[in-house]
This record gives sequence, C-alpha cells and structure tokens, in this order.
Amino acid sequence: MVRKGFIAQLQMIDVLRKQNQIWLIDSAYAGDSFVTVISCYAPTMINTDTVKETFYEDLNSLCRTVDRKDKLIILGEFNARVGKDLITWPRVLGHHGTEKCNSNGLLLFTLCYLSTS
Repeated sequence: MVRKGFIAQLQMIDVLRKQNQIWLIDSAYAGDSFVTVISCYAPTMINTDTVKETFYEDLNSLCRTVDRKDKLIILGEFNARVGKDLITWPRVLGHHGTEKCNSNGLLLFTLCYLSTS
C-alpha cells in the first residue's frame, strides 16, 4: 500500500536499464530524500538454475548500490511461490503465502533476507 500523495511528490531523476529484465528508476522525494524503484521480471521455472541465480545476483548487487538512508521499492513478477513457512523466514514472509515454496521462491527469500541484514 502506498501512502496517498506519495507518488505525486516523486520527481524522476533517471531511468537506467540494467539488463533486459531489470530497470532502475531514481527519484527525488520531498527535496532531500531519495526513492529508488527497481522494476524486474524474474526468469521463469523453465530457465536453468544458472540463469535464475545470475538474475538474483544482479538484482542483489543493484540493491546494495542504494544508500541505506534512501527508500528502496522493488516491484515485479518473480515467478515464485513462497509457501507458508513463517518459522524459517520470519522477517521476510507475511501470513498470506500459499502452497509450497518453489526454487524461485527460495531465491526471492534469500534476496529479501540478504537485504534486511
């Protein structure tokens, strides 16, 4: 959920295409604060593990370039099923997961876990 008026206050600074599946949008917010939006499309389950792992390594590297004091929003289609394992992933999974976690879900959880540490 995005706070009312938040989007209206963004001023786009730059749009960078990192690769076919990852875009980075830098924006200024309320003068001196910055918001980075990453829009991405993860490889589907039919791709090799190498392709999927490379995507998440690139995404993680990009996330680490964002200053910790700035806001980071990641949007996209992750082609992942995250399951309901709140015990293993307490800091990254909410109460609305469905089915069982697949390999793409595990890669997404790992990215989220690394981003919170």
